[in-house]
Amino acid sequence: MAGFVVSRPTNLSSLLEALRQSELVEPADLHALLTRRALPLEIDAALDFLVQQRLLTPFHARHLREGRIHGFILGDYRVLQPLGRGGMGLVYLAERRSDKQKVALKVLRTQLHRIPGARERFAREGRTTAALDHPNLVRTLEVRQQGNTYFLVMEYVAGQSLNKRLARTGRFPVDLAVTVIRQAAAGLQHAHERGVVHRDLKPSNLVLDTAGHVKVLDMGLARFFEDRTDNLTERVGGGILGSPDYLAPELARQPADCRSDLYALGATFYCLLVGEPPFATYPGSSKMLAHQMRPVLPPHQHDARISPQLSAIVLKLLAKSPEDRYQSARELIEALDRLPVTQPPPPAVAVVPTQPLPAAGRK
Repeated sequence: MAGFVVSRPTNLSSLLEALRQSELVEPADLHALLTRRALPLEIDAALDFLVQQRLLTPFHARHLREGRIHGFILGDYRVLQPLGRGGMGLVYLAERRSDKQKVALKVLRTQLHRIPGARERFAREGRTTAALDHPNLVRTLEVRQQGNTYFLVMEYVAGQSLNKRLARTGRFPVDLAVTVIRQAAAGLQHAHERGVVHRDLKPSNLVLDTAGHVKVLDMGLARFFEDRTDNLTERVGGGILGSPDYLAPELARQPADCRSDLYALGATFYCLLVGEPPFATYPGSSKMLAHQMRPVLPPHQHDARISPQLSAIVLKLLAKSPEDRYQSARELIEALDRLPVTQPPPPAVAVVPTQPLPAAGRK
């Protein structure tokens, strides 16, 4: 992402030239520093100073030291640092140069350009997600191309993915797990009503933001229901699309639909309540077979804090046959709303504050 190597800067003059070519520091800011003679003469000290002044990020400084000066500017956006990776792209935190608004850029990996259909699939992801507008879905703002670089401009969510929270704190308090799944279901209902299925729901694709709202992200495996050519066995770079811990049993033989998403949401729900997904101890090659044939131990048998009624909801989501599950995310929400009000968790358990679910389809 940070571009090719030109040459490592050897003195302040060559560093200044690298900064000019990279376009990372505004010319006026650079001129002001030079006029005041505020910039140290030694390269590492100069880069550290620019980071301290928030004119560069540590990510910029590291690559500039190595002589990498191109690829930080994509269209109207300045790449700040990497955030992670999705199925087909690398994700970066960036800011719009005109107003400093933070966004996430998802960039198609260059090694995928030579794979037939990769660019089209990536563009379709953009079209799919741009058509969705719901407070519990990460929004796609633009689909862009700059030269041979293809990227999506997406809403940036300040928060923590559920898998990272699980790793930090362990299983979720029951009330919080219910709130999280209810909000995710509301986002999915919006997507399903518009003919879009996610196909890769899992804790790492759900983010709890700093206000307690859940966002469903990474629509890299999303598809329109009517696109029957896009099946699970298609591979990109040799990997089967989807995550075995959360894949619905029927996906080994038929395309996904909204009930496949509900199975994955059920496996995620199970993970939040129990601390691990169903069949977590099975080796990767056996997980799909276990999802198809093995019974799931009811969550309330893991933890007495989980009511039998809630356990029954999770087990219905994890039914082997799609016909035996909830037939829509709305049905799941209605079932969750019928649960009896539970007592608050013990004071020692830190619960992330949550807000009432926004009305569907409204910002």
